[in-house]
Amino acid sequence: MALNTLMDKECDFRTAYALSKLHAKLKPSVEFFIKKEQELINEFTDKDSAGAVITSGSRQFLFAKDKDPAEFTRLHNDLENVEVDEDIVKERIKAPESISASNLMALEAFLDFTFDD
Repeated sequence: MALNTLMDKECDFRTAYALSKLHAKLKPSVEFFIKKEQELINEFTDKDSAGAVITSGSRQFLFAKDKDPAEFTRLHNDLENVEVDEDIVKERIKAPESISASNLMALEAFLDFTFDD
């Protein structure tokens, strides 16, 4: 998500190239996470008659009565803490004009930001 936010901004060619390379490297790990997260959601939620996950108006799903939300949270946290097993060389890119602190934290492991003074 943090990478997609940066990828949507106009930037110089070198930065765009580095971001696209990183995106390609991380794609298998992101797809793995999404698949496993969906499996957890399917296991822990109520379904409608068509088998779709029931959500509240705020797009939050409803836990099945026989499932423990704390167990879901524990398993989801374990999933979030899985190390990315890709051989990624940190790319140096020009720092964006603005970025949220959470996006910066998510990207620091993969990118070195340079500053033009």
